[in-house]
Amino acid sequence: MNQNGIALPNGSKLKEFTIVKELGTGAFGVTYLAVDKDSNQFAIKEYLPNDLAIRQVDQTISPKSESDKDNFYYGLDSFIDEAQTLEKFNHPNIVKTNGFFKENGTVYIVMDYEEGQNLHELLGKEKKLDEDKILSIILPLLDGLRAVHAQSFLHRDIKPGNIYIRTNGIPMLIDFGASRIALGEKSKSLSVVLTDGYAPKEQYSSRSKQGTYTDIYAIGAVMYKMMTGETPIESSARSDAVTDDEPDPHPKLLAQDSLSRYSHNLKKATDWSLELKGKNRPQSVRELQDLLLPKVMKEKEVSKEVYSIDNTKYKIGNRYFISGKYFILTEKGFKKPTSANCTYSYELGIKLIEKQKKEVKNENNKQKEIEIQEYATKSKSFVAPFFFNLSMAVLGGIVSFITLYVLLFSIEINVIAANIISFFAAPVVIGVTLGIINKELNDWSYTLVALSFFLSAAFLN
Repeated sequence: MNQNGIALPNGSKLKEFTIVKELGTGAFGVTYLAVDKDSNQFAIKEYLPNDLAIRQVDQTISPKSESDKDNFYYGLDSFIDEAQTLEKFNHPNIVKTNGFFKENGTVYIVMDYEEGQNLHELLGKEKKLDEDKILSIILPLLDGLRAVHAQSFLHRDIKPGNIYIRTNGIPMLIDFGASRIALGEKSKSLSVVLTDGYAPKEQYSSRSKQGTYTDIYAIGAVMYKMMTGETPIESSARSDAVTDDEPDPHPKLLAQDSLSRYSHNLKKATDWSLELKGKNRPQSVRELQDLLLPKVMKEKEVSKEVYSIDNTKYKIGNRYFISGKYFILTEKGFKKPTSANCTYSYELGIKLIEKQKKEVKNENNKQKEIEIQEYATKSKSFVAPFFFNLSMAVLGGIVSFITLYVLLFSIEINVIAANIISFFAAPVVIGVTLGIINKELNDWSYTLVALSFFLSAAFLN
């Protein structure tokens, strides 16, 4: 049974999917756990802005009133645009979108379902996280965010509730807010869709310019929350204070002695990301990553390389993801960015990385393995028994001999021409015979062609 009466009942059918349960409900939609006919699990997100639409008795969605139609369908089109954009991404730190479909008067986005919990739930249990844990979450997310920004797309709603941590510790960005905020801008209800503390001041005005620095502010707010256990002061309140010539009420982390257990760079990156003006923040994810992962190696060390057993290059100074955390490869092995000692030796670290690669490829290789097995099975039928192939070679030799004999003594053709014709006679006979039996030529065919020619020459001598 659903939790709020708005969601579809458990067991409802949507195309080839069956609703198992409701996963969550927001102001703009409902997310369900669903299974397909093969019992594969998916997360399905339904467009249902509760200020603009209602669910009818027959489960269809319709605008609440005539005046709501324009905004409802504008939001629906934005929802589709978002689905089409997200479908382009295939990144471990971005939720995998498998398409969308229209039904019940609305639109549904189909996504991979992952076991785990969101960061909001984690912080409800642990309050504050240590630096290693923070970096193990933030650094992979920044990799995903770079991929998003590379497509000229913004998340626009990064917050702990939209950061999902799988059971294996790998985080991903979920629930992109582009369509919700686009609708909020059009309907002049931005205060409803924005998350106070995580939205920068430019998001509170539809006329303000937004960019990569908009998402970076939210990342900074998330890092602030993970270190202090507190949500940052709303950017609108900070902006109002500065406009009134009052000090910015947001406390800088670098000035707080109580946070001495965190590195200078982590606090600096957070303060920089939370600058009130967009132009004063990092202008790209790469800038933020460079600060969070400083170059700890000398230039001459960076050029060195280590090799795995399959000649994959591992460069000293580069960072690698092992068991859910980032490590830097040094001359002594793999170490955490904030640690002085190495956690893994060269050998163990590389073995773990290679193992991860194989696990990632396993699913993709299943189909290839099936194809190889099918080919191997098919190939067996191509190879005739030894004595059969030997007899075919003898037959080819006899055919060549007879052809030569007839051409030379009966027709009295030129010797060179007779040899050429004879050379092709045996392959034709063998090829046709093997083709009938094996349905296809194989390596034996070509071997027998050469062998039969030499046999025919031997007969002549």
